[in-house]
Amino acid sequence: MKKSNFISLKNVFCVVTIAVSLIACVKTTKPSLEVSKTALEFLDSGGSDLVDVRSNVEWNAVSDQAWCTVSPGAGNGNAGLTVTVQGNSAATPRIAKITVRTLEDGLSREIAVTQTAGQPDPDPDPDPDPDPDPDPDEHFLKADPTQLDFQNGAGSKPLQITANVTWTIASNQTWCTVSRSSGEGAASINVSVTVNTGNNDRIAQLTLSNSEHSLSKTIHVTQAGVDPFIVISPASKDIGAEATSIDVTVSANVEFDVTPDVAWITVTQATATAVTLQAQENTATASRSGTVTFRQKGGNIEKTLTVNQAGAAAPSIVINPTSKDINADAQSFGISVTASVDFDVTPDAAWLSVTQATATAVTLQAQANTATASRTGTVTFRQRGGSVSATLTVNQAGDNQVVPASVTYVSFAGNDANDGKSWSNALKSISAAISITPAGSQVWVEEGSYSETVIMKNGVNVYGGFNRTEGSIAERGTRKTVLSVGNAFTMTDNFTSPTVIDGFNISSNSSNRLTFTLYNNAIMMNCGLNMYFTSIFNVFGGVVSNSSINGRLSVSSDGKVLNCRIASEGLGGAGGYGTAISLDGGRLEGCMISGELNYTGSIYPGILFRYSGSDNYIVNCTIFAITSTGSGTGSNYLLLASSGSLNFANNIVLPHTLSTNASGLYSAYNLEGLASSSLYFLDANYSPMSNSPAINAGSNSFVTLDKDINGNQRIRNGTVDIGAIESVY
Repeated sequence: MKKSNFISLKNVFCVVTIAVSLIACVKTTKPSLEVSKTALEFLDSGGSDLVDVRSNVEWNAVSDQAWCTVSPGAGNGNAGLTVTVQGNSAATPRIAKITVRTLEDGLSREIAVTQTAGQPDPDPDPDPDPDPDPDPDEHFLKADPTQLDFQNGAGSKPLQITANVTWTIASNQTWCTVSRSSGEGAASINVSVTVNTGNNDRIAQLTLSNSEHSLSKTIHVTQAGVDPFIVISPASKDIGAEATSIDVTVSANVEFDVTPDVAWITVTQATATAVTLQAQENTATASRSGTVTFRQKGGNIEKTLTVNQAGAAAPSIVINPTSKDINADAQSFGISVTASVDFDVTPDAAWLSVTQATATAVTLQAQANTATASRTGTVTFRQRGGSVSATLTVNQAGDNQVVPASVTYVSFAGNDANDGKSWSNALKSISAAISITPAGSQVWVEEGSYSETVIMKNGVNVYGGFNRTEGSIAERGTRKTVLSVGNAFTMTDNFTSPTVIDGFNISSNSSNRLTFTLYNNAIMMNCGLNMYFTSIFNVFGGVVSNSSINGRLSVSSDGKVLNCRIASEGLGGAGGYGTAISLDGGRLEGCMISGELNYTGSIYPGILFRYSGSDNYIVNCTIFAITSTGSGTGSNYLLLASSGSLNFANNIVLPHTLSTNASGLYSAYNLEGLASSSLYFLDANYSPMSNSPAINAGSNSFVTLDKDINGNQRIRNGTVDIGAIESVY
């Protein structure tokens, strides 16, 4: 009978096992040495296999058998080691040992090499049996290779099975699987591994077997671990001086501790993937930095987060305004505050008191000044517990409501030949009274109608509306003197002190195009202006010009129009405006402004504001365009024409139509989206009703008056209303 040249491994098998403890590798300067395979098996025919050497120092490799050689015989660091085995013709298996040893510290690893026995030539069989009974020794089962090594990533390698029997193959680890778990005869299958996210190498064992004939083969599978790592984001964080929570994202394959190096940073929450830090408020003005260390538990892997915190802003208190001029009446007024610290408000005068104070606004109350001399008080805004402060100066005028030492009286029944020192000796004309009245004195004009051209004089204040019974200006109430002027009302002298006209209804007539001009400390208060004119081509406020536009009411160089009613009516040709007002360093406050024009041409009736220079103010006014009449074509609008800057605040604007230019003469600004009077909830007199959004909607910092246009208190509930009329609600 022919003999098989295969000797069953169940008869001859020798395995030398080297136990290797797999640990997380943390790279240090200490010598290290590992080999990827500790056992190799070869068939009797011989062959070669590769072993990975992992080291950080020099090493050599030596075999104790001549039939088993290694190459290279020495190396430095990581390298591949080729093991070559010659064919075995002996009838017995054989074993060799390969020793890999470091030159420093003498670390060593051993690799056991086993080779199966060779087979003798078969004896001749003169009478072979064509159907011999099977011999148990003829059943075989092999696997090649018997050692599979993988890196830490997912992967797959082939395994060759040689057999003449049925077989099964199984893994003892879930991360190591085979593409086919059973079969018969020879087969090629794949061995697959999943990603190894751990730091340690791991080992699986595949068992190839045939239970019927008690055949078994072991295949060793080794997969490398990953180096330990910690990654954080961000690695640097800049924060403000306020208390701040900081979120840090962590990616790590090791456990770690989180340790701040400063007391003002604490860890409030920590998981394997996220850490939350809390930085306390920095109350010092200097910036500061802290470091937070993320360190591997039991290891030396670490990452650091640098936290840079800004210093606190230097303490500051800013108030607006810093100076306030008020009249002799009792009144309240608001001061806006911008502060980075808590503060106290302390007046130094008994006639000043604080009625309301918040972090951003303070309301002060000034008592009436019953003396004729002016007075000054200081209000200090001082940091609580600190040294930072701001100072408000309040200048209150003396009581000029009492009859001054020098008054010149004017009556429509008077005579310019009189001395004007009493009502019974009153002058007849306002101009005559102004001419003989010295600076610092007053002209009192009886109510009634006067028609003349008026030129004001420095320091002479003119008051109208008297009925000859008053002992003070305040006793006039709201009465007015009617003044119909020829072609001009002029306050153009370079006044060095405030010069006031108060209590007049001033109008022009259809035969004269009127220009009102106020300059340098000229103040018009509690007046009504009714301007009627005939416009011709490019008539703007009564001045004919093809190249420039001058306002009918011109307010310049600190001139002021306060609590006045300004209206116009007229007959227009082409290119006219109902009301035209020019500002150049002037102020309109608390006024009612409207424009009406009966026009026949293609014109643009309505209201024109032209302003140039700086420090122009239109504040707390109610502005509305009245529907025009006539056969011409055009539309009402409010036009703002600019070559300077304008403070336009606390106003109610109710035009019918808004326009952006005027016949191409100059640029203008469209006020889009302005509401109608119904949306402001105003009554027929343009006073805010109880549900009006205009109530308490303004900014106190723009207010200089203590009374509104109707003589009522200007600020009633701590915050000014918008528009000319302060609501009673």
